[in-house]
Parts: sequence; structure tokens; C-alpha cells
Amino acid sequence: MNQPRSAAVAAAGAATGVVAAWIKALSEPRLQQITERLWPPKPEQKEMVGADPTGHPDNAPPALIVDSVTRAVAHRPATRDERVKGTLVIHYAFGAGLGTAYALLRRAAVEPISHR
Repeated sequence: MNQPRSAAVAAAGAATGVVAAWIKALSEPRLQQITERLWPPKPEQKEMVGADPTGHPDNAPPALIVDSVTRAVAHRPATRDERVKGTLVIHYAFGAGLGTAYALLRRAAVEPISHR
């Protein structure tokens, strides 16, 4: 039986990673609400980097990466819109990258070298 080519395995892994990132994005706001009901944060905690992705998506760690890159390349701070959109790009690219890496590593671990 022929094993799938690496490109097909990588594409399937990337697609799976994007779906997983989408599920995370959908579930995160609700989980934040539940958690904050159980353990209410102080107002200053809500302002910390990455602490409130629902209320402050422009203050998430990926948004700060977008701002740093924009400052280095365009010599200006990123706008709020650029930070939010850039966060989505990083979020889904990270999911796709991890899915791809997992699929290829799993294939390498399961498939003997002689069958590649």
C-alpha cells in the first residue's frame, strides 16, 4: 500500500491545525467568562498583556509581535486594526505550523525509512 506523499501529509496536518485553532478561538471567550466568574480578576490584572483577549485583543502577545515588527519595518507603531488582524494571522499560522509539524513527525515515526 502506498504511503501518502509528504506534501499531502503536510497539507492534512496544516488543515487540522487550522481547525484546531478555530475551535480554540471559538471556545476561548466562553472559557474566559466562566473562569472570571469563578476567580474575578482585579481591574489592573485585566490590563496585563494577554490577560483579556476578549476585551483587549490588541494587547495579546501576538499583537505586540505585530507592533514590534511594524515598528522595525515601517518605523511606526501598528494601528489597533493591524494588531488585531495580525493576531489572527499569527494564531492560524501557528496552528497550521504545529499541525504540519505533528503530521510529518508522526509519519516519520510510524513509517519505516525504506517506504518513504
